[in-house]
Amino acid sequence: MNARLSSARLAAAIALLLVPFAAVTEAAPVVYLIDSTHSTVEFSISKWTVTRQTGLFRTLDGKIRMDPARPETAEVVVRIDASSLDTRNGGRDRVVRSDDFLDVAKHPHMIFRSTGVRRNGSSAFEVAGDLTIRGVTRRIVAPVRLAGLQKVPGVGELASFETEFVVNRRDFGVLGTRWSGGKAILGDEVTVTLAIVARRAR
Repeated sequence: MNARLSSARLAAAIALLLVPFAAVTEAAPVVYLIDSTHSTVEFSISKWTVTRQTGLFRTLDGKIRMDPARPETAEVVVRIDASSLDTRNGGRDRVVRSDDFLDVAKHPHMIFRSTGVRRNGSSAFEVAGDLTIRGVTRRIVAPVRLAGLQKVPGVGELASFETEFVVNRRDFGVLGTRWSGGKAILGDEVTVTLAIVARRAR
């Protein structure tokens, strides 16, 4: 009788141990790949202190590793093709791509890698990470909104995120010294706006 009771208790204990393991397995993080076609990276900067110049980068990629039930555990990598710059003016684009600004020949990508995520509301987060521009890396914290998680028929499972933050271009060595002739034509602060759509990897 005691042997049977001990065996039953052992079986019950094993079952209790397996339940949380199964729950963790079911909630394992999934990987979402950034969809460049449906994502946008825009920026704006003041000029002559009276107007704002805007532009965008047309090509980006990256991935988001996330447990949809716990978005604060996400890991994010975003890589932007610096040569895909578009300010609607070919001559200006060539200047900004040159070594006087972004130096895309030596530094073809701008990269963000998250180092931590903190929940700041039901769908709001603060994402800390390392941003690298022109080979210079600085730590930033960006407010991110989880805009939606949705299964789209014929497309797959999509996740969308939005953020806007400000960086100082001089912190990354983006100076434009030759172009400006040392004059304060451009502001130092650049406002960056991202709307990211990512598709769950199959």
